[in-house]
Amino acid sequence: MAEVDWALLCDYSFLDVGRKMCVIGVFDRIFTPAVPAQQHQAAIVIRFSGDPGETVKFKVEAIRPIAAGGGTVATLAGETKIGDTGGSEFSANIVGLPLPDYGSYAFQVYISDKMAKVITFNVDRPPTQTINP
Repeated sequence: MAEVDWALLCDYSFLDVGRKMCVIGVFDRIFTPAVPAQQHQAAIVIRFSGDPGETVKFKVEAIRPIAAGGGTVATLAGETKIGDTGGSEFSANIVGLPLPDYGSYAFQVYISDKMAKVITFNVDRPPTQTINP
């Protein structure tokens, strides 16, 4: 049975010419002066492990803060095949992720309808800067 080795949220990800996964700008907090807002560019990167040749059916749900009523903001589903080394990376670029509320959001990763990993991030007001005289 396949599982999730790791999953993260970043600004951008891509495969280089050697087919290595490149991840740029890992984050877990987004600052915005007002909501509703949106994250213009982000990526979710997941590494699956399992038996070579195994097909993994997965789903990722973006969940809004519980304090705001919870609920799904966006859903992504797909499948990947585990490579001959026992692993497979998946990456999806996200454009215009809606952020309707301040608080703690989550990306819930499911394999065959069983939750396998949760990635959390917070949406907060920008910190105030104190000017020293």
